[in-house]
Amino acid sequence: MGNIKKWNEIIRNERESRNWTQAQVAHALHTDSKRVSEWEVGKTKPSYKYRRMLMKLFGKNAQELGFLVQEFSDEAPDGGNPQTEDFDEQDNRKSTEEEASLPLESSVETEKAQPIQIIIPHASLVTVQVRQTSISASSAKGGMITIEETSCLPLLSSESSIYMEYQRREFLQILGVASNALLLSFPLDWGRVSNALEKPSRLDSSVMQSFEALNKHHWNLYLSAATKSLVLDGVLGQFKMLAQLLKESHTSQMHQRLCELSSDLSQLAGEIFFDRHEHDTAKACYRFAMSTAKEAKSPDLWASAVVRSSFLPLYEEQYEEALTLLKEAGRVAQHGDPSLSTQFWAAAVEAEAASGTGNLVACQDALDRAQEVLNRKVMNPIWLRFDGTRLPALRGACFVRLQQPDLAMPTLKEALLHFAEPSRRRGLVLADIAAASIQLQEVERACSYASEVVNIVALGSSGFLHKELNKLRQQLTPFAATAPVKRLDQQIATLA
Repeated sequence: MGNIKKWNEIIRNERESRNWTQAQVAHALHTDSKRVSEWEVGKTKPSYKYRRMLMKLFGKNAQELGFLVQEFSDEAPDGGNPQTEDFDEQDNRKSTEEEASLPLESSVETEKAQPIQIIIPHASLVTVQVRQTSISASSAKGGMITIEETSCLPLLSSESSIYMEYQRREFLQILGVASNALLLSFPLDWGRVSNALEKPSRLDSSVMQSFEALNKHHWNLYLSAATKSLVLDGVLGQFKMLAQLLKESHTSQMHQRLCELSSDLSQLAGEIFFDRHEHDTAKACYRFAMSTAKEAKSPDLWASAVVRSSFLPLYEEQYEEALTLLKEAGRVAQHGDPSLSTQFWAAAVEAEAASGTGNLVACQDALDRAQEVLNRKVMNPIWLRFDGTRLPALRGACFVRLQQPDLAMPTLKEALLHFAEPSRRRGLVLADIAAASIQLQEVERACSYASEVVNIVALGSSGFLHKELNKLRQQLTPFAATAPVKRLDQQIATLA
């Protein structure tokens, strides 16, 4: 028994394992660092209110945090009443993480509301305020919604690691349990939207147009934002509304449109989580996007979700797995709208995967198929962004993987002309040029291009560019003693 950790040691270990400071935890719980410090040394004990918040914060139940012991039933030093605030059986419920792992097809409703309030503080991009509501099985007759007052979850900076963990868990929970509705601050006819949420029979073409406008709005914000994760709050709120409506009965046409919108938005969420290296969550988003696109009978949305899903093994250099997905995406895209570029996008990404296997012939064949996009006048929706301007960058990336720097250089320099702004896509092209320069043993030129990548990374947070920068630095290891590499190291150090 002496080896069993006390509650104060457990919460300290939980905090330290996440590299959070006492100040961060205090901010999350709307308290001060002194109180958190006193908890961790066992000087005082968290009240019922704070124990609940700690459980939510760490994704653990009362037993896992050591709260189900006699000493907690004896007193409540932070103002709690031990006779009314003892933990009950619900304290033994599974953690939020386990609830989030429910199958996507599950329609199970949560027994208890999980209140949350989220604010985006970056008004230069978008200001959104959302408050969660809940529907209970007993009170939701006729689609009526019970609004619950919420105050127990923290308001955090959107770049906080704790806040990002909340977003990840929240999105996983929505994917598994579609039961909540939100109101967003956005210049649309929210009266009609609210009526539709309260009574699904009021869902009409005007409301659907509002949802479509919101989806497009979120994609535009994502494309323009240097830090992609800043867009996630708005996406989360929109997705909750769609998820709630998907549970209700609608006409076949309305159901199909809801599925299309859900697939569209889930793919955007997947891209955001992928950029943040939350690969399991991204995979869940893409899987949900595939299922709803299939339900909507939309081959192009379906194929696009499969293509995006292939980014995960492609990123991990599991090229054969990526090829399997991309060939499937190509087959599905054959049944899609010929005025869209879906099949050409699938072929372009297939070329990348083929280059990873070292198969020059297969790579060139896929590139030739992708090249056909130049002969078509495509009219893509915003969730499908592939056009001819992307081809030079893709072709150059393929040649870099194939260790063909002489072929890669001219096409990558052509690609830079298409991406003049200091964006993530320009950064990826610059990283490929730097890699090709290393293959040519041109260290100073490689460092010059890598330096430009550092400058773009400094403008925002992109997991893709961070990884590419790390790969370049590893490739430059044999030249670590040279002056250009030392200067690059000093510049990279400023990103920490």
